[in-house]
Amino acid sequence: MPSVLITGSNRGIGLEFTKQLLSKNWDCIATCRDENKNDDLRELSKIFPDKIIIEQMDVLDHKSIDNLAVKLKNRKIDMLINNAGILGPRSSDKTSQFFGNMDYDYWDLVHKTNTVAPFKVVEAFFGNLEISKQKKIVIISSTVGSNIEMQAPIFSYASSKAAATKVFTLLSKVLREKGYNIYIFCPGHVKTEMGSEDADLDVEESVEGMVKLIENLKSSQTGHFLRYNGEKVKY
Repeated sequence: MPSVLITGSNRGIGLEFTKQLLSKNWDCIATCRDENKNDDLRELSKIFPDKIIIEQMDVLDHKSIDNLAVKLKNRKIDMLINNAGILGPRSSDKTSQFFGNMDYDYWDLVHKTNTVAPFKVVEAFFGNLEISKQKKIVIISSTVGSNIEMQAPIFSYASSKAAATKVFTLLSKVLREKGYNIYIFCPGHVKTEMGSEDADLDVEESVEGMVKLIENLKSSQTGHFLRYNGEKVKY
């Protein structure tokens, strides 16, 4: 059976990826930072006891990533979904990422979480992907990082997603000849804890769209930046 490792899998988009891929008979390695906040994953493990492994991994802690990579050494991973990410503060009346009231420590945290951590995760589990014939890497980015489509001055988040898109577009060129397929997705404005309830898209619809893309995209589309519905993002 195909296998997938998903970061930030205990809620939102990551949890929905876990649910939908389990239902499609994938073996799932579901990772999350806080072992005390994985109740939904534990419920899934009761339904799919032989299909899911829950592992603690903090994407900001390189030792945590490396420890799990050692634990999973020589285990085939067909697809790696880099979903874990943070938005950062939005309200202008408190710690902010807007001009004139910038928290630079938080900017650094957002960049490390959204840009550096996914790259580290790919490096750490590269040996597992090498064993696979599928060699799929999924990056959850955002059109907020596009210079053309979004102009919201949310500096920390926007710059981190712009950088992530660039980094993995470049990596797709580096790994193309090795047979890797890197897909960069914008999930849309999704109704999750991070996206808020005023979002216009249900998480089930967003992830269903991305799963269909994963199943049907061609190797010639590696490195493309796509919306959950398959539309190409201009950035």
